[in-house]
This record gives sequence, C-alpha cells and structure tokens, in this order.
Amino acid sequence: MNIVRGAVKKIIFNNPVTGFTVALIEPDDGSREFSAVGELMSPQPGEKLELAGSYEQSKKHGMEFRVQSCKILAPSNAEEALKYLSSGIMPGIGKAMAKRIVKHFGEETFRILDEESERLTEVRGIGTKTAAKAIAAYREKRGLRDITVFLQVHGASGKLAPKVFERYGAGAIALIRKNPYRLALDIEGIGFLTADRIATSMNIPKESVDRAMAYIVHILITATGEGHVAVRLSELKEKAIETLRIPEWMIDDGLKALAEEKKIVIEEVDSADGPVVYPYYLYRYEHELSQKLKDILDAPSQVRPINCQRALKWLSTRLGIGLNAGQSAAVLEAASRKILVLTGGPGTGKTTTVRAILMIFEKLGLKAMLAAPTGRAAKRLIEATGHEAKTIHRLLEYNPMQGSFAKNAENPLESDLLVLDEVSMMDLPLARHLFAAVPDSASVLLVGDRDQLPSVGPGNVLGDIIRSGRIPIWQLTEIFRQEKESLIVANAHRINRGIEPLLPGKGEIADFYFLPEDDPISLHDLVMDLVCRRLPARFGFDPKSDVQVLTPMHKGPVGVQALNFGLQQALNPHGLSIQHRDMVFRVGDRVMQTANDYDRDVFNGDLGEIVLIDKENHSLEVIIDGRAVVYTTTDLDDLVLAYAVSIHKSQGSEYPAVVIPLCTQHYMLLERNLLYTAVTRGKKLVVICGSRKALNIALSRVTPKLRVSYLWKRLSD
Repeated sequence: MNIVRGAVKKIIFNNPVTGFTVALIEPDDGSREFSAVGELMSPQPGEKLELAGSYEQSKKHGMEFRVQSCKILAPSNAEEALKYLSSGIMPGIGKAMAKRIVKHFGEETFRILDEESERLTEVRGIGTKTAAKAIAAYREKRGLRDITVFLQVHGASGKLAPKVFERYGAGAIALIRKNPYRLALDIEGIGFLTADRIATSMNIPKESVDRAMAYIVHILITATGEGHVAVRLSELKEKAIETLRIPEWMIDDGLKALAEEKKIVIEEVDSADGPVVYPYYLYRYEHELSQKLKDILDAPSQVRPINCQRALKWLSTRLGIGLNAGQSAAVLEAASRKILVLTGGPGTGKTTTVRAILMIFEKLGLKAMLAAPTGRAAKRLIEATGHEAKTIHRLLEYNPMQGSFAKNAENPLESDLLVLDEVSMMDLPLARHLFAAVPDSASVLLVGDRDQLPSVGPGNVLGDIIRSGRIPIWQLTEIFRQEKESLIVANAHRINRGIEPLLPGKGEIADFYFLPEDDPISLHDLVMDLVCRRLPARFGFDPKSDVQVLTPMHKGPVGVQALNFGLQQALNPHGLSIQHRDMVFRVGDRVMQTANDYDRDVFNGDLGEIVLIDKENHSLEVIIDGRAVVYTTTDLDDLVLAYAVSIHKSQGSEYPAVVIPLCTQHYMLLERNLLYTAVTRGKKLVVICGSRKALNIALSRVTPKLRVSYLWKRLSD
C-alpha cells in the first residue's frame, strides 16, 4: 500500500452518484503527474488529497494509481488556496477574483471564509449578493468535505457523505457524534453495521438503547429483504440480546422508542405466533390492502346477470374452439364474482380463459384494464390476449420526480374490470398502491400460478389471498390434448408433484432433455457447448437471442457471472467495447436492466441488445422492446450481461430455449418451486444438464413458502 499526497490538477471523469473518479494528480514531492482511479467523491481541481493504494499497469491507459482510500485535506498555504478557489467551486469567483481574495487575505484566507465570511466584501469587485452566493457554495462544499473526512476517519466510506449532508446539513458531524446510530434509522443505504463501526471508532459504549434501536431496524430490514412483512417479537428479542449482548430492558426500551417514533408497530395478529414487530409502513399497507379488498368484495357488482348457456355458446363461436368444463365454469365465476383468482399450471388454458372473460365484459359494454408487475409480463399479456396491457406502475401513472402515483384513492382508475397477470410476482407495497386506485364497483381477475416463486419484495399477496378463504379461487387442472404432447408441459406438472421428468429415447427429437454431468467445471463446458454449438446446429436457434441460460446461483463455475463471461467470449469476443467497473460491455451483447428506472421507462428484468457505444462519453445505447435506451455512466450500474441470468430474475418471462445447469454446489437453492419456475420459462425447448443428485434434491425439497405475513388473517377476520 502506497500513501501519496498531492493536488488535483484535472478531473478526467467523475460519477457523482458512486464517487468513481479518474483524476490527474500533481504530487507534493514534485514527482511525475499520475492518474488516480477509484472512489474520490467528486474532488475539485486544486483540492489536496491523501491517497492510499497501489500502482497498476493498465493495458489501455498505462500506469495508474488504484485508490483504496482517499482523504480530502484542507489547503495549507496561499498557493493551495489560490488553486482551490480558482477551480470554480464558488459561483461568481473566477481565477482573477480568486487572486484578489488570496492577495487580500493571504494565509488567513480559509480562516476568514470559515469564521468571518462577511469580510469577503472587502475584496474589490465582490458585492453583497455575490459574497452570499459564494459563501453558501463554499460552506456546502466545505461541509460535504468535512463529513467525508469524518466518515473516513471513523472507518466508513466517504461516498456516504452526500446522503448524510442532504439529511442533516451543516450540523451533521455534531449530530453523529451525539448518536451515530441515527444514521441507520434516518438514511437509506446506511445500515447498522456502518453505524456500529463509526460508534466503535468513537469509543461509544456498546450497551445503549440507541444501539438497540439501530439493530432492531437492521433485523426488520433484513427480514423484509427475505420477503417477510414482520418479525416475531420473541425471535427478534432473542437475536438482539444474543448479538448485542445487552440487557433485555434495553431492547424493550428500544422497541418502545421506535414505536413512539412511528417506525415500528407491535401487534398480536395470530395467537399462534404471539406478538410480531412490523416496520410501520408495512403494517399500514397490510391493513389498507385487506380493508380495500373487503370493500371491493362488499360493493355491488356492475355486471348484469347473463344467460350462461347462451354466453358459452357465443364464446365458442367467437373463439373458434370450445371451452372445457373448468374454463367454462371459470368464465361464469368471473362474471358473477367481484374478485376471482384464476390459477393453474402450464397447458391448462389460462390464456384462453382470460380472453373469454374479456369478451364477456366487452359484450356487456364494460371497460377492462390489463396489467402485470413487470414489462416482460405485460408484453406477454398483450401477445396472449390482443388487448392493451401495462405495467402496474404505468397503469397507475407513476411520477418519478414526486415518487408517487397519479392514480390513487382520490383519482381512481376508470375501469369496470381489472385483469392482473403474474400475481405471484406482486409484493405487498405494490399491491396496496394498485388496489387503492381500483374503484369499489370494479370486478377484479387475479391470474397467477400459485406454485411459482413468490415475489422478490416483502409479502405473499397471492399466497395470502388463497390462504384466507375469503376470495374465491378457480384452479384449472385439465391439460389440453395438444399440450399433452409437450414434454415441457408434462414435466412441469411432474416436477410440481416431485416426480422425475419423462425423457425422450436415444436420438429422439423432443422439447425436453436431461444431460448428466457431475463435475462443475465440465458442466460449465457442457453449457457452453449446448448454447454455442449443439442447440443452434440441431434446432436452428440463434445462440444470442433464442437461448437463455437460467441458473440458481451467481457464483461458481456454473453461476451467472462465470457463464456470462464465458458466453460473451464465445459469442461476442470482438468489437467496440467499454469497461464499467469489473464488467466489459460490447456492441452486440445481450444485457439486462436490474432496477426499475421510471425516468427512462425501463424495469428490473428487461432484456435488450447493445447497438451503440460512445467511448468518449462512456455511454451506450440498448434496444429494449424495439426502443432505444441510452445508458450513461451513472446508469451502467443497473446493467449486466444476460447470456445467463438467475432463475429469480426470469420470473414473468418466456424464452424459445432454456438451458438449466444444476449441481450440488447449488444445494442451498435447490427447491422444487425454483426448478418448476425455470422449466416453465421455456416455450420450445428445455434442457436440464448436471447432477442427477442435484435434480433429485430439487424434486424432493419443498421449503415452506409461508412468509411472516398476515394479509390472510386480516382478510379472513
């Protein structure tokens, strides 16, 4: 590790969000200028830095100093003050005016700016307004710098400084000194571990109610990340006492204080679990959603009675096919119920049933709206029904600037029927916002597969609705004759029952295969061979656009990262490229958006292809659903290669061909519903390859899907 001090001569590149910077540095010792690369938190030209890191040779840029840590140093003399003030940090103060300021105040320049800022008007050419603007900008920058240094001194990342300064302002350091654990309570992205590290560095006693409060919030955040809406009080207290090693009364006092601040709610919903602790917002959402669903159920229907036999005969003529008994009953149920859940596995005719229900409502002169949690699922719904469908956020007219929905209880949707597909993917917060905007008079059709993976976010909306017994459920079970010929459909149902899949005979052409391979390294090579050579040669698939690798894990030889690297090298090794952090993007790469971005109308899980790279501006252009989307440096953090994706990320999607590697290294994630979800993503071909032992583990392992969530209980009461 080398320690270097120097002044910033030039900013070559800076990401203001992440702090990633490339800067030209003039060393204090007079040695040769060098490029520093790393988290520098937006320094200004002229600013003094102390850098810790190492020199590395870059193939493209030569010798660089890779920064491990950075401290911002205050200017120590008139020359450094001149460089700093000349950088443009203060509006209205250019190079000429900076010279006047330093000439007037000399070595005292920064003491004057900090302690006697009103004296700035002594300098010829600086009036009261200019001085006020300049000092405000200086104090903001100085405050941000001081917070950055303070956090670094106490073992935290300086890139947290902007969030801290935005939340607390100039008094941030004093507030943190008084109670560093407030950081974990007040600022998103700063957790208990960071706050605890700062507190330890400041020698704050470990036994405190403040520390208990921060850890309680940490437990709740961790639980919601795992899909839970609440945590059992007994489990929370046991974990807190064991981890923090503090008296129970401190935990009780921490719980009481958080409840008084309306950050948590403690309630006994189900006597079997005892009292549970909710984050306040999830408690409110669960209450509001359950009440809204009851209101819709209790409101009179707008659908007039229909002649069942005539309606079914009319539908058969319009559809060109006859509905089976289950589908016919589902259509009539949807016409007579305020809310209906329509569920069923692949090949059972959910899509045809939804189309029939839409036809009935249209014939009755009623307006239907269709939505799904993701853009991929909404696109599939459009293709399946021929009707317009939107993501829930688009349907509710989300405003990213305000962080709110235009459609809500005061401005509801103008719809007589809401059809919501892929309900298993919808978490509690999204469900609450959606149903708040649904008029009580409307009918609702919830379509989903109860055996798919649950939502990534907190809650188990579909599972709780089914469990409550309050809302009617119609499950389609009969597999259509043409679908019975598909091994994908047959094996999806077998896997869902824990039965080994059927396999074709040797040399037989089919749509489902299992290829055994126990060694993870050899399995990696097998996946590469399947995607790049065997499937294109035998079935005519385009390896870059038609074949999707779905894997349970991110790491290891057959994890997302290793497979993406290998497939990129095999399928798209050359061409214009840029590097962002540890990832190389090339024109022609298949990529995935990993976060919802409402400003640019792209969503978590959207797939696209890179068509243009601008190396000068460090940006690229991706075609997503036929639309060009530009990614600048800041946006690139939300983009990953997508030759291989995790099974969880594939929810709501379908692909022409799917390759699923399984090995015993995936043990922690090998579950029946995970494998079922992966298999049902394939439209024309599914190839499972790997360890037969891993396959059997996945078939036999059914982890209870129940999350700590009480929507079911509130609905049933």
